[in-house]
Amino acid sequence: MKKNLVFGSLVFVILMFAANSLAGTSSIPNTFVSGQIATAAGVNENFNAVKTAIDDNANNITSNSNNINAKKTSIVKDSTGTIIGTLIGVDKYGILTLMSSKGYLFRVNKDGNLYWYQGSTNYDSADCQGNPYLEAAQSVDWNGVDYLYVPKATAPSFLRMYSNKYLNGSVFCANGGATSPVWRYLAQPNDPDITGVPNSNVSMPITIEFQ
Repeated sequence: MKKNLVFGSLVFVILMFAANSLAGTSSIPNTFVSGQIATAAGVNENFNAVKTAIDDNANNITSNSNNINAKKTSIVKDSTGTIIGTLIGVDKYGILTLMSSKGYLFRVNKDGNLYWYQGSTNYDSADCQGNPYLEAAQSVDWNGVDYLYVPKATAPSFLRMYSNKYLNGSVFCANGGATSPVWRYLAQPNDPDITGVPNSNVSMPITIEFQ
């Protein structure tokens, strides 16, 4: 059985899972006051109400666990019904981490933009010139201008960064090497035929299809 979730803002995914995890409430049918004689029937009725609420919550927990286990695959589609990728996770800001059909990691934010995976692109020359490097292996990234990817089986390089291109409202290039060398992966211009990730925004709203 498949269940679909359609939304235009990715934050609703988090809210949906949070709501499903809430416990139910119970109401006690009989209230006793000081000096009142409590009848066995009234006390038993209260106990039964509590037991019913506990059993109901236990059933809900079991049902939620079964649903989570059953939803081993979550397919993400754009507004045209085209499969974007498989859902890997959602962060607190509603940004989806996806795996493309070609096996590459990438992220999509709540506006449908291909979100930068590591936050910046590192270059081995000043003024964001020279070879670009990314932090994550086998990933596709966007720095506000360039769509880049790290090919599979690319070995990391020991790089002393000279400049960084990043997006913060607009695109910036910051010069200055790192205080110590870091491991990075040499990147190339993204090729959608290889990565399965487009060089464009995702058409919203998107659908998450639980299978």
